Amino acid sequence: MKKIRFNFVLLMTVISTLLVACQPKDVTIKKPFDDKAKIKDDGANTVENNKLLAITLDRQFEPLYVLKAVLNPQYAAVQGLETTFEPTTQVLTLSAVNKMKTFDTPAFSSEYSLKYDIKSLVKDTQGRLTSLILKSKVNEMIQSVGYVKTGKKDDAGNLIVTNFTSQAASEIIMIQVTQTPGFYTVEVSRTEDTNSTADKKNLIATSIVSTIEWDGTAAGLDNEIATKLNALKVDRVGAKTTTLKYDEIVAALPVRVKIGTCVSASGSVTLVQRVMAQGADKMAPPTITNTIVELNDSSLKIDKFSSEAKECATRPVVDLTRML
Repeated sequence: MKKIRFNFVLLMTVISTLLVACQPKDVTIKKPFDDKAKIKDDGANTVENNKLLAITLDRQFEPLYVLKAVLNPQYAAVQGLETTFEPTTQVLTLSAVNKMKTFDTPAFSSEYSLKYDIKSLVKDTQGRLTSLILKSKVNEMIQSVGYVKTGKKDDAGNLIVTNFTSQAASEIIMIQVTQTPGFYTVEVSRTEDTNSTADKKNLIATSIVSTIEWDGTAAGLDNEIATKLNALKVDRVGAKTTTLKYDEIVAALPVRVKIGTCVSASGSVTLVQRVMAQGADKMAPPTITNTIVELNDSSLKIDKFSSEAKECATRPVVDLTRML
């Protein structure tokens, strides 16, 4: 049976009758608090680690984009996304129309895909969101690609294009109201297979926990959203091995995120690492390293490293070309 597109009123009626307030038993998320902070580098240099961090921060803000698409079908349609209902399985799904959202410019191109089952969407009596849980399809690899057009040609005269490919093996997004009115926790747990000429094949596992200040309404997502990163951990294994994790994350002010034509984040955050001494010096105080990340309209700067955001009209939600 073909999928049926619903208008906003009918879709919300289906959601309210099919989805329950409790978290599904098969949904779990691993929080990145289970071991001591560490930065491990077995083949990935600092520049590559910064690239990995840049793309991870894109992943931190991606749930807000997904949230707005779920709550605002008009916004979803403009963004090339849709929510559909499958009567035979009684499942609601958020996905890209025609499976993929694409941008193509003289300098780069991107293919952005997403597909989530809406496991839970719960609102209170005033229509404010209390819980949203999305989970990627089982055994369905969702592929996104970023391409950089170098402007150079190979010996055969063909234009050289480099690319970074990501295939999502599994992902869970959880957005839930806290005990403090107007504040929500946002948790992301994601594993993906990646491939590029430079980095070859790797498996990347990402866990992110953050807090947002929001009134729980679709209209509220038209305003800037104050976000606070609470915890972040990234493990990359394969051709290159890296683990990024931090003891403390400090920000004088929240990072401000605007979800509109594109995702735009501005602010500053300091990632603190404490490395304990080893051997004869193990009683010495830990070495403290502060990584200061500055964001300006999603362009990222870490010391001398920078990763420029694309123009808003052609900016991918998660810019995989940051890895190239």
